[in-house]
Amino acid sequence: MVVLAILALALCLFFALWYAISPQHVWRTFYAWRYRDRDANEPSETTYFLQRIGGIVGSIFAIIGIIVIIALALDGQAKEYERRKQIEGQQLQVQTVGHFPEA
Repeated sequence: MVVLAILALALCLFFALWYAISPQHVWRTFYAWRYRDRDANEPSETTYFLQRIGGIVGSIFAIIGIIVIIALALDGQAKEYERRKQIEGQQLQVQTVGHFPEA
C-alpha cells in the first residue's frame, strides 16, 4: 500500500514538474488537438505563469507527501519491530516460568 501511494505521488510529482518546467508543452500535448487553429487559441502568458506556479506548489506538496509516507512507513516498521520483540520476550518469560517446579 505504501509503494502504491509513493508511486501515485511520484506520478503527481512528474506532472507537476512538467507543468512547472514547460506549461506550453503540456498545453500542446493535451489541449491543442481540440482546436483547428491552435496558435489562435493558445493561453496567455499569465495563464502559463499561473500554471507554472501551480506546478511548483504541486511539486512541493508531492515531495512533502512522499517524505511523510516514507517516514510513517519507517516509523510503523520500527514500532512493529519493537512490538514483536516485546511479544517474543513475553513468550520467552512464559516458557522459562513453566520449567520451574512449584514449591
